[in-house]
Amino acid sequence: MLVSVLLDESGSMMSVRGETMSALNAHAKGLKNVNYMLTTFNSLGVKRRVEPAKVEEVVEFKSFEPAGYTPLYDAIGATVQATKDAAKFFDEPVLFVIVTDGYENASKELTSEDVRVLLGKVQEDGWTVVYLGADQDAFTVTARLGVAAGNTMSFRSGAIRETMHQHTLFVNAWADTGGKRTSTYFEDDE
Repeated sequence: MLVSVLLDESGSMMSVRGETMSALNAHAKGLKNVNYMLTTFNSLGVKRRVEPAKVEEVVEFKSFEPAGYTPLYDAIGATVQATKDAAKFFDEPVLFVIVTDGYENASKELTSEDVRVLLGKVQEDGWTVVYLGADQDAFTVTARLGVAAGNTMSFRSGAIRETMHQHTLFVNAWADTGGKRTSTYFEDDE
């Protein structure tokens, strides 16, 4: 299974810079039996921070310099393509995770409708798409983007460590299902 995390590195993340790096490193260390890749984005570009690899081989994430604006739609488009390329190599189910504390404000290429169509296609192909939105109405955002409410979590940016810890548990539970596509990722099955 491939877990692809897209992390907002825009200027608004500066106040939680250290906590975010610590949380992402703990997240990767807590994952089991998955392949992992990490991409960050801001208006200065989209950067692959962790190349796709077995999670046990992932090197600590050390570079996180928040700056610029939030081109969320363009970053989703670029990272979905990179994840598709990696998924071909691994030939396995994909969990695509978006972590952001801001609303779209700087995309030049894609619109919300473009992203809705793109995410709809990858979900039809079996991907599970998850959205972790800090300090925003994440459910309104994901409704616009075609991400199921059951795959959406809203949290305070100051709670990123706890949120990523919880998310680690959800990823491991997802992996235990064999990476089965779901629209109820954050909901109890019982």
